[in-house]
Amino acid sequence: MPKVINIAGAGLGGLTAAVLLSEKFDVHVYEKNGNIGKPGGDDIEAVRNYGMGYDQIKFLHDNGIILKHTKPITKIVKYAPSGKSMTVHSENGPLFHAFMRGPNKLSVESQLFEQAKERGVKFSFNTRKNYNEVDIVATGSVYRNVWVYGSYIKGVDVDPQKILFFMDNDYSPHGYLYLIPYGPNEVTIAAGTDDFSCPLPRLLKSFIEKNEVISNLLKGASVDHNIAGFAYYNVPESAEVNNVKFVGGAAGFLDASRGFGAKYALESGIFAARAILENISYDALWKSAFEKELIDSFNRRLLHEKFSNSDYEKLLHGDEVSVSRYNKMPIPFRDSFEKLRNSMALTESRKKYSLEKLFSTT
Repeated sequence: MPKVINIAGAGLGGLTAAVLLSEKFDVHVYEKNGNIGKPGGDDIEAVRNYGMGYDQIKFLHDNGIILKHTKPITKIVKYAPSGKSMTVHSENGPLFHAFMRGPNKLSVESQLFEQAKERGVKFSFNTRKNYNEVDIVATGSVYRNVWVYGSYIKGVDVDPQKILFFMDNDYSPHGYLYLIPYGPNEVTIAAGTDDFSCPLPRLLKSFIEKNEVISNLLKGASVDHNIAGFAYYNVPESAEVNNVKFVGGAAGFLDASRGFGAKYALESGIFAARAILENISYDALWKSAFEKELIDSFNRRLLHEKFSNSDYEKLLHGDEVSVSRYNKMPIPFRDSFEKLRNSMALTESRKKYSLEKLFSTT
């Protein structure tokens, strides 16, 4: 095993792996930007905490990653284009943990960066590395099939434990819009889609002005800055090529139907570190933990691509439901969803977004 572990990218997955690997190795992280954190400033994201049988923050803690300054989210309200809504509420513990991203000293990156520095991890900023020069690739998206545009807003007065989620092809074609709070006075509102031709910034601005729920909620608040980024979703056959492990967004580990990826970035960083420390299979670890989740979300994405606004109305069944009774795929769509499980779409995606192809250009 190498004495020095080299990591490309100081995002969530790379920093997590660096912290853990520093226990037995010298670790060097190379970051193409001038500092840690997402380019563009502070942002608010959330990590899913339901349907796993464990608390996400406790899982990280038990695996050596200590994160503070998270906020519990106990409800998510989903809206159809007509304004019809359904609230999904927690039963035991939060549905999500909200946290800060970016250069903010409370952000997850800043916390992991400080832990890594305390353990002697070396950092080289404004430095790019080829994939074949490192042990772990944590650079974020290496392909693009999704883009997101949003605004970080201060001066609001919102329920700090509630996420708002909207489905409307008029404002985010075959995508989604969401509002995530960080406490009662700060939110990120954003839209994501795989339609690169749509004018997403203009559509989001129009949505904020015309959607009654959002316009009332954000009245009098000010946009601190806007945020934009690209990502890609895939479920690779293997996330390791030539002994190089791809983690987080670099591997395509993203909920294809809803855009959340922090959970997979943090967990895959842990698994990559464990694979090196314990000399075990990285693929076996991440596949056991979340491959099925990724495949299910990939198939839901395929179904959502066919949805009209009237189909979105049918996704909401009831006014309020506990998370244990929440069904992501209601009866009218189950047959279509089951057919997608056996389609060739995933095979085609794996070919299109092959990690092996990246090494032919380095």
